[in-house]
Amino acid sequence: MTGPATTSALRVVLSGQETAGLHALRLLRETGCEIVAVLSDPEPGGRDLAEAARESRIPLRPARDVRSADLAAELRRARVDMLLNVHSLHIVDAAVLDAPRLGSYNLHPGPLPGYAGLHAPSWAILHGRRSHAVTLHRMAAGIDTGPIAFTSKVEITDADNGATLGGRCARAGLALVGQLVERLQSGEAVPSIPQDPNRRRYFGRRRAEDNVVDWAAPARSIVDLVRACDYHPWPSPWGAATATTPDGRTLEILRAVRTGVTSDAVPGEVGATGPAGVDIAAFDEWVTVGRLRADGRRVDPGSVLRPGDRLGAAAPTMTRTGCPR
Repeated sequence: MTGPATTSALRVVLSGQETAGLHALRLLRETGCEIVAVLSDPEPGGRDLAEAARESRIPLRPARDVRSADLAAELRRARVDMLLNVHSLHIVDAAVLDAPRLGSYNLHPGPLPGYAGLHAPSWAILHGRRSHAVTLHRMAAGIDTGPIAFTSKVEITDADNGATLGGRCARAGLALVGQLVERLQSGEAVPSIPQDPNRRRYFGRRRAEDNVVDWAAPARSIVDLVRACDYHPWPSPWGAATATTPDGRTLEILRAVRTGVTSDAVPGEVGATGPAGVDIAAFDEWVTVGRLRADGRRVDPGSVLRPGDRLGAAAPTMTRTGCPR
């Protein structure tokens, strides 16, 4: 259905976090929206959405307020047209979702319904996907549910990690927010495509034990795990991929690349050291580990990995050709 064009400024409440939330605030203001309130929590390091709201004298509330049905009455009294959620992880109360005149929308950094939940860009990298997507959908009760308004494809390159892919998803998503605002301001119908519940997959938080490298896996799987965990220069919500030295020391693997050089060594065996780092045998080829952290500090891989050492978490004790070692 179409509706009348909005003759006054679109009144928006923004619930958001991270850099994407900050850029969403700027976009909304540039497109002539009136920001009724921002719901966000201060974040360590750099200028964030909460700080920007304070500087602009926009009423600021804790992000958790969206969980309370009491907010619904306040939104109605304030004649809020739209609630926009950008990278805030709080589950919005059902009454709050229904309060804005034109609806409540969520920007999700993944394709729906196939990548609902947390950290979709990292899961896509871990799964070896070559393409991804970002979705803007009208929120319904639940997590990442409700009809899809807009979606945009995002390619995944071999150089991507959790941070770079997440950043591109955010940029693509902001363009979708711009489309939504334009539709709402003009009174033009907003697309409403139901999600297929049979295709829904939900991904939750990742456990630290899931990040232990299995050196008996193919090199691509190992490197994809390291890339999925890599959010440099920001802290990783997944933590780092890890490996254990023969003396029981835990190493965090921060950077690894495939060499394309076939290995017949025992998976997990440390090979040569070169300018790019230290080679470690996977099931099918050598992987170069270029950046490590041990005991909370960065270390030179060559200073802690010696040729002939064997890192833990390699289940088989067979070579690639099936010969025991």
